[in-house]
Amino acid sequence: MLQRFSNQIVLITGGSAGIGLETAESYAKEGATVVLADIQPEQGMEKIKDWQASGLKMEMHRVDVTQATEVAQFFQAAVDQYGKIDIAINNAGIEGSFAPVTEAPQDVFEQVFDVNVKGVWFCMKNALHFMVAQGYGSIVNIASVAGLLGVPGNGAYCASKHAVIGLTKTAALEYGRIGIRVNAICPSFIKTNMVTRSLSDPKKYAKMEAMNPTKRFGNVEEVAKAILWLSSKEASYVNGHSMPIDGGLTIS
Repeated sequence: MLQRFSNQIVLITGGSAGIGLETAESYAKEGATVVLADIQPEQGMEKIKDWQASGLKMEMHRVDVTQATEVAQFFQAAVDQYGKIDIAINNAGIEGSFAPVTEAPQDVFEQVFDVNVKGVWFCMKNALHFMVAQGYGSIVNIASVAGLLGVPGNGAYCASKHAVIGLTKTAALEYGRIGIRVNAICPSFIKTNMVTRSLSDPKKYAKMEAMNPTKRFGNVEEVAKAILWLSSKEASYVNGHSMPIDGGLTIS
């Protein structure tokens, strides 16, 4: 098997399920040591233990990305143990609740921004701190097509993902000159627990599938492959890019 990430250290937040867990497995199968973080680490531990038993290099930590101190400790512990951070995948995020802008509860709006924006910012700050000292590194932020489009009824999530793309572009301009690339992935509806919660009504699920030019939702494997490519040397001249993984939704 291709080992694009041999001897590389990869940190992934939101690693207990969905895109984060699938991406972790993909990196580990290509030779990386993967250090995962999640506020609910127990969710993915059964799979991680199985993968560890098969020889993959993975570990899980409990981290609340809304807490600056916990994030700093997570990154510092990884560097203390492994000496470097090659790749950081900032994946932790929540969807919030659906309501028009004028009716969105303030506490929900603030929670979405705490996780989706401040959490990404905290992780970027810490990753960049160590990557600047190294003189290299790759960061991939998990945004959304909601960061490229408007989303009626989910203003907080939409605004938060626009903010992630703004942070991505700004950091790419600031740090590209010293060998650090910062990019974003923008998935549309992917078959994850988050999407299942958001589209619990089968009719709504079918309607959203029909809206996509491919007439289906994406799967986590497809997103993981894009993340790995974007963080790899194969994408060495890609910087500040917000890559849609959406079946053509954003151009339809």
